Amino acid sequence: MTDFEISILGGTGGPFENSTQCFIIRSTHNDESVRLICVDGGVGLGSIAAMLRLDPNKRIVESLYENEEEPVEKYVDSTVLSQTTRGFSLAVTRHLEGSIVQQTMKLYQNIGEYYITHPHMDHVAGMIMNSPAIYEPLVPSRKYIKGLPFTIGPLKDFIFNDIIWPQLSNKLLGRLDLVTLSSRESHNSLSIPEWNIIPFEVYHGSKVSDLSSQVSSSVYIITNTRTNNSIVVCGDLEKDHEDPNEPRLLCQLWSYLANNIPLKNLKAIVIECSNSLSIDERRLFGHLSSNKLLDELQTLRDKYGSSSGLRDLKIIVSHVKMTYSEKDPRLTILDELRTLAHEIPGLESLIFSIAVQGYTFTV
Repeated sequence: MTDFEISILGGTGGPFENSTQCFIIRSTHNDESVRLICVDGGVGLGSIAAMLRLDPNKRIVESLYENEEEPVEKYVDSTVLSQTTRGFSLAVTRHLEGSIVQQTMKLYQNIGEYYITHPHMDHVAGMIMNSPAIYEPLVPSRKYIKGLPFTIGPLKDFIFNDIIWPQLSNKLLGRLDLVTLSSRESHNSLSIPEWNIIPFEVYHGSKVSDLSSQVSSSVYIITNTRTNNSIVVCGDLEKDHEDPNEPRLLCQLWSYLANNIPLKNLKAIVIECSNSLSIDERRLFGHLSSNKLLDELQTLRDKYGSSSGLRDLKIIVSHVKMTYSEKDPRLTILDELRTLAHEIPGLESLIFSIAVQGYTFTV
């Protein structure tokens, strides 16, 4: 049984600005009522319009490296290709009419909530630029922007402040609400009430101006309370600190999953892997590389304690940095993950794919 559709509006970590992280997620059980949420908002309306124009029969991925285009089979595991669609699903598009702009605005109207992992520009820029469309007279909508305090505070103080951007969250306007969540406290989505969503705070490196000052990010666990199936969607993150005085935030996340979500109900983890093995660890800047991601998955394996390991768990890799190189770094990282995991007991059957822009994964 599938529960979730994850449409990749943007899946990279920059520096190209047209593909930064934003996922539209919907329930597969609500075909007649298209209710959507977003996790992050690095891109938005422009990427929706581009996805609406895609030919679903052309199973290609824009690469712009060795070749301008590559077959999707290079990026998505063969076992999940049959549940992967180029563009949006028919359930999302069947009621859309008019020009591409009109269809785009109507689809945007159906996004009720943004769950933001942290306030870096590559995760919020599209959401901010799109926000005036909430007040489009012919297709008005209401949006809730949700996140942990380190996310919502800066958005209030430094973005929606009538200086950097109009204060569209003004209560007198009544269509854009900034909502502060608490780490490890669950709540039900307003858009999809059968979804229970829990945010977890994680580490995301240090400030450039003060290396002793920590930057935070978020991970969201989304559970369908009717089926008990869950997905995990991560923002940027790094490994736990070795300082015994610092809380082990990622370890808390993995422990929660193992203690509360049976492995058979964990449908997918969308997680960053920004860099390949070739990166100097001093230049990770609060991210994971291939070996660091596998270290975390080994921790998750150990927490579950399953004799068969993380069998057939789907790992959708996001936030790859589009570096100056000959080969597409997404393919390099995917090769590394598959090769290294094959040698690690309990990780041999992990199913790795790349969060390729323009595709919808059904899990």
